[in-house]
Amino acid sequence: MPATGDYIDVVTAPVVARKLLSMSYLTASTTATVNNYWKVSGTAFPAPLFTTLDVWNGSAWQPTYSFGDTAANGSYARYWKPDRPGTFRLRVSVSGSGLDNSPWSRETTVTVKQLPQAPTYFVGTVVAPTAGLPVLRDSTLSSFGTLKYRRANGTLGPVGNQVVQIYARRVGETSWTLVNSARTAVSGYFYSRWGHSYDVGQSFQVMLTYPTRLPQAASSATGVFGPFTVRS
Repeated sequence: MPATGDYIDVVTAPVVARKLLSMSYLTASTTATVNNYWKVSGTAFPAPLFTTLDVWNGSAWQPTYSFGDTAANGSYARYWKPDRPGTFRLRVSVSGSGLDNSPWSRETTVTVKQLPQAPTYFVGTVVAPTAGLPVLRDSTLSSFGTLKYRRANGTLGPVGNQVVQIYARRVGETSWTLVNSARTAVSGYFYSRWGHSYDVGQSFQVMLTYPTRLPQAASSATGVFGPFTVRS
């Protein structure tokens, strides 16, 4: 006996899987300095993906020649070394094979500043006393550090043959007294040993400074050290 019943023809269309990349927002400083590397970073998936950094020159995107694959966790970092001050647009592009939305990119803006040519880099310290604490009536103290200036390209250069002055004052006083001075070597390094005239029970502070006539874009003092209390 022939089979009877209703039959429905079902036509199944092929399903196309689409594979997309995802890219995080960029992480970067909004400021940079001439001749110093500026960094931009982020993540992109699925790893590994190829990343490249470009800068807008006013009419077209120009390569910075910073490129490479993302790490296994999708992270990447690209670098750019600006050669002049100004405000610039930069773009990170991410690409990979078999991805429907590849390449993809994000942009950011950075302001590049020129660093001052001035001896704004001064590192000094006070060791009190040379033989270790406590500070006694006849203790000898030490001061040492370096004096350098910042070149136009951002690197530091030594300031040699310059005087570094050491001042002290009692806690509560407003005026400083010069207790000693030292002259920097060719490398900018200085060292000085000096004594004090404070009595037992008195406390004093110390400051290092330099009176060079070179242009100064910042304070010439290292800050105030102490207070140190004279013990018996």
